[in-house]
Amino acid sequence: MTGATLDAAVLNAVFDSAAEAMVVTDRYGRMLRVNAATLRMFGHKTEEILGASLSLLIPRGRSRRAVHDMQSYPAETILGAAGTEVEARRKDGSRFSAGLSVGRVTCEDGPLFVVILHDLTQRKAVERALERARRMESVGRLSGTLAHDFKNMLTVIIGNLELLERRIPPGAENELIQDALDAAQTGVDLTDSLMGFSRHRNLAPRRLDINAIVERGSALMRRSLGPDIDVTLQLAGELWPVKADASQLRSALINLVLNAQEAMPEGGRLMIRTENTEIDDAFLAQELDIQPGSYVRISVCDTGIGMDEETQLRAFEPLFTTKQKTGGMGLGLASVYGFALHSGGHATIYSEPGVGTTVSLYLPADEAAEQNRIAPQPAAGMGAGDGQVVLVVEDRPELRRSTLARLEALGYATLGAADTEEALALLGARPDIALVLTDLVIGEEPRGLALTERIRERFPHVRTLLATGCTQELHNPLRAGDADLQILHKPYRQIELAARLDHLLGRASA
Repeated sequence: MTGATLDAAVLNAVFDSAAEAMVVTDRYGRMLRVNAATLRMFGHKTEEILGASLSLLIPRGRSRRAVHDMQSYPAETILGAAGTEVEARRKDGSRFSAGLSVGRVTCEDGPLFVVILHDLTQRKAVERALERARRMESVGRLSGTLAHDFKNMLTVIIGNLELLERRIPPGAENELIQDALDAAQTGVDLTDSLMGFSRHRNLAPRRLDINAIVERGSALMRRSLGPDIDVTLQLAGELWPVKADASQLRSALINLVLNAQEAMPEGGRLMIRTENTEIDDAFLAQELDIQPGSYVRISVCDTGIGMDEETQLRAFEPLFTTKQKTGGMGLGLASVYGFALHSGGHATIYSEPGVGTTVSLYLPADEAAEQNRIAPQPAAGMGAGDGQVVLVVEDRPELRRSTLARLEALGYATLGAADTEEALALLGARPDIALVLTDLVIGEEPRGLALTERIRERFPHVRTLLATGCTQELHNPLRAGDADLQILHKPYRQIELAARLDHLLGRASA
């Protein structure tokens, strides 16, 4: 093999195995060659790309600029425009941020350009999580400073009111003083909430049985919430103990339950769920204020009005409230968040407008319990697929792509559908589909359950798995006892997905 032949072989290997999308174009922006990463990133087939304009991948305004730049480069220039950010477009129409680099190669027939595109979606998610963490930390420091100053002022106010109460004879003035003392005590309570968010509150952690605390508190919750709200518990067996402040945990649960009640003015269903979970790198890509390890997750789920994305992003901030008309102070969820972080854990919100909300507390498992438990063995359950076809039904393109990639990493063949009609059409055309993984909420409506019922009727050989961040039992109590209704709770880990698929498809084949 000559040196030139070897160089060409190496370059071809690098091009085809690169993790980034690489596209070779002529000076007019016509795409002449693409690598496998390009096909995966954009969802096109090779024949759809070759000969087409670069505008197929980059919206036309950007692609025209890119082509103009290509035509203007001097022959000796290798454009290392690394870091240039453009908006790219996938075959399904979804758009995403991409890093663009372009290099020029001089050939006998004219210049060629190598366009390299790097998907910035994950980096953007990390940046958003980091910005959120910084904002919460800044607000926490400010809250702690304000709380400290307010407590000093309230100490003076309460002390002087009590001295005044002792010096004047009994009468109407005493009632006014007592009213002022009650208002000052309310200020103390609010200040305590601010201190809880800023992690300045003193906690008394001890070993706790979370299930026992939830069970003892459930009777009081049922009496407080009234007959219009059905309270159910879903408590995991062999739940790990945690170390936390019992009174603050009860206060956090009460806050979450009261928030759920206010989100259901006409009644509904409320569930408190406990489970053991592991925090891994995939979770940390979205949430930065937590360390990897073993946690107990306590989730309070409701069927209320839900929250939009902007509200979810700010819900844990102190003094942020959507209850201005009812006098909400915006400290309930903030104190819950502060308690979770102060306890070495975390808190998250998952919500769908018109469907409901799930607020989850993550408390670290007690070290002694963690040392005694049998560590999970992800290798045994990962990559267990044997080419079985799994259909993913998800209307949000970014979640659909992520789920498809996770399934393919486990060894499954995949198909995607954006709605129930497309899913049913694929099921009719593809008898080899073994399982359908569908989201509960499709098109802002909880259509996932109806889809699973239709699949059972028309395609009884196909297994179904329903993914939701809001517990499915809440949305259809008639199905709560249905053992065949399989639910995958968001956010789920890869090992959980692998184990559930292995269980379902293994059981189906058996």
